[in-house]
Amino acid sequence: MTGIFEIDKQFDFCYGHRVYNQELDPELSVDGLCKCRHLHGHNGKLLVGLKAENLERGMVTDFKNLECIKVLVDDVLDHKFIAGFEDPLFDELFNNSKENIQWDEYDLGHVHPAHIDVVCEAQESEEMKRALRDKLEGLVVVNFVPTSENLCKMFADIASKRLAKIFGDRVSVSYVDFWETPKSHCRFTLSPQGSTSAPRTVRSAKLIG
Repeated sequence: MTGIFEIDKQFDFCYGHRVYNQELDPELSVDGLCKCRHLHGHNGKLLVGLKAENLERGMVTDFKNLECIKVLVDDVLDHKFIAGFEDPLFDELFNNSKENIQWDEYDLGHVHPAHIDVVCEAQESEEMKRALRDKLEGLVVVNFVPTSENLCKMFADIASKRLAKIFGDRVSVSYVDFWETPKSHCRFTLSPQGSTSAPRTVRSAKLIG
């Protein structure tokens, strides 16, 4: 008997965002209120699925080999505000930081520490200095509108690149599931080649209301 082995691992984190381009059809959404344009937060749940045709030591891989994803979730994204770089309110919300963003290995942006120092030093009260530092250090910038679908694809991109360095072609990311609430779910299913970069299209993205 032949087939494909699949495993998955779940990660949980809290985050804030703003879907600055949200538009609704009043007939479908009942009230047409674009609440996601507001600053708000979620308890997110991420599920990364891996697949392999052959096992190594009886496993697709040890679940601990997915710690690289846990590090991203826990150290980079948990309790952070995820902002789209093209948000028209970006500089208004984040103290004219748009020209002072540095990008990390995950293609995530962070306010340059020197700019944070300048912003904070301009304040007279220590309380305001601390508050602004907390806000800017807690910002993560992405080059897309931070919707569930785009975040789901981002995790698929990151997981594919990171795990390819470990497993080569033997193990690949099969899908990524993302819940921004217990009732709102998105899945990104990767192409058979196991890459999200060519073509960069969603094979399966579905919201469950």
